[in-house]
Amino acid sequence: MIICLFRNSCTEELVGYLGFEPTERWNINDKTKFGGKRKKSGIIYQPIEKKTGEVEDKLTNLLNRLLPYKEEISKLSDVASVEIQVTYYGYKDEMWGFHFDKKIIKKLSI
Repeated sequence: MIICLFRNSCTEELVGYLGFEPTERWNINDKTKFGGKRKKSGIIYQPIEKKTGEVEDKLTNLLNRLLPYKEEISKLSDVASVEIQVTYYGYKDEMWGFHFDKKIIKKLSI
């Protein structure tokens, strides 16, 4: 998933930079599910809901979806914190490292 956090404005401005609709959004001072208040506005784009599958396949899919918006994401990164988050679920004996082939690394560097 890609996450963008912004301290000074609302999600409408973030989405305006991004150029496509995120899967989740919130504004400063919105209530959290635990009853607190958000300290930053933010958006999340998570195109693959299913948790199972190869990390490399999911990252490749995410990058392929984001690549057409690389200029927009670059502009967004000038005003907000932009990151790609990879979460790995597995059992103790299945916790090996990630392998990113040169195609993935090249896409990350663009």
